Amino acid sequence: MRGLGWPLGCPARGWVVNFPDGVEDAAQFQDAPWASFPAGAEGLWLKSFEGEQAAGDDPADAFLYQDVVGNPGVEYSVSAMFKEEAFYSAEATRLGMQFYTGGFVFIGEASLDVAAKHPGDAEWYKYSISGVAPAGTVIVRVWGEVKGLHR
Repeated sequence: MRGLGWPLGCPARGWVVNFPDGVEDAAQFQDAPWASFPAGAEGLWLKSFEGEQAAGDDPADAFLYQDVVGNPGVEYSVSAMFKEEAFYSAEATRLGMQFYTGGFVFIGEASLDVAAKHPGDAEWYKYSISGVAPAGTVIVRVWGEVKGLHR
């Protein structure tokens, strides 16, 4: 995937990107037509070429998330635009949400395997997932992740 675009052109304010594998260049916010949808919006560029750069290097991972206040019984949804370019290679690319208690105890999740649905034709596609917050929900974490980026 070359990027995640934010619906309605809103910027990526409030989002956090972390790198569980320590390869900090695996993703970056980018305002460029090839990395964001619609043009002029800030998107997240997932750089598969950052994984396995040299012999013995591990694949790269990136995790983008935002926590919002949640309420039990409410349906939440998250949507993102994805575009895959030639030579994109990753073990998993997913979009989802997790539900937590006030003590940040995990109580549920809904997720979508974007890579399995994406046709890989260098066009932007919108993917959405929704889920009803279980009893005890106080925090909803919406997220996108890529695991195993490699050349």
